[in-house]
Amino acid sequence: MKLGCDLSYWNMNLTDDLFHKLVDNGLAFVIFRSQFINSKNELVEDSQAPRFRDLCNKYSIPCGQYFYIYPGYSFDRQINLSNQLVSKWGVNISFPDMEEYKNFGTGKPYSPEVLNKFYKDYYRELNGVKGIYTGDWFINKYVPQAVNWLVDVDNLWWAWYYKYYYKWIYFIASLGTTIPMDRLPTVVSWLEQQIKPTVPGTCSTHWNIWQFISDLRIKELVEVNPYLGHFDINIMRDEDYGKMFGDAPTPPPVVEIPNLYKAITQVYIRAGVGWWYPKVGWLNYDEVVTVKQIVNGWAEIDRGWVSEKYIVPVVVA
Repeated sequence: MKLGCDLSYWNMNLTDDLFHKLVDNGLAFVIFRSQFINSKNELVEDSQAPRFRDLCNKYSIPCGQYFYIYPGYSFDRQINLSNQLVSKWGVNISFPDMEEYKNFGTGKPYSPEVLNKFYKDYYRELNGVKGIYTGDWFINKYVPQAVNWLVDVDNLWWAWYYKYYYKWIYFIASLGTTIPMDRLPTVVSWLEQQIKPTVPGTCSTHWNIWQFISDLRIKELVEVNPYLGHFDINIMRDEDYGKMFGDAPTPPPVVEIPNLYKAITQVYIRAGVGWWYPKVGWLNYDEVVTVKQIVNGWAEIDRGWVSEKYIVPVVVA
């Protein structure tokens, strides 16, 4: 499993030193924004794109680019600039960002037919190796018919945020309010146990990049600038990474200690498999126990059974 991030102008405070530390702690790919429409309704290049491209070159990190595009702006001007940037940056892959749906003049959404045609045509007319960035929330609500062509997209970058699920909330709380950078391999290892081969919800298709959170608070970044706490983190399977980017640095190893788990909150121990069994004790926060077996979401320990929701494997980075 490989760790990556996507970057834009808003990450201008990400210094060379911080980028280097991310690489040392497993960062294996970057996708930077290279094009968008600014607040003056001007089609522009992202001013930070050259710096991010240079950082990737400096530390031998493969990279891609994404284009933040708008259905209400000139299609021809946008696609022409995108194709220029494909040639300019020579990155491994380029992604149109499929998430804008509003007419900025009226504030109302465009029809599903208009959105479907805009994004489908944009993808088809983009040069080079390409993919699509989108998410379940957008497809379901604004352009459900897009599933008919998204299943044929070779490189799908899927936004589906795990932060809204209790399992993630409990896990991340066990690492602290802000996560030290050297714990990123632990996060990736944990996520590897949760993922499924197809995207959740809308499309029964294989995803290649999963953007699982948009605001991971990494301690060293937050200390430099609070906005760096809004950090987009992505992961890729090794086989997808190899196809898209080729060989890459191996992230720091994470060693899971077999059968050892720790509690991520104080939790009751039950006499059997289920909430209806009587309480026979409890685990304290951060208490480490040996799990004998897991049955229907319940883990057997020497004193009884605890819900698997409230324990996580003990790992050593």
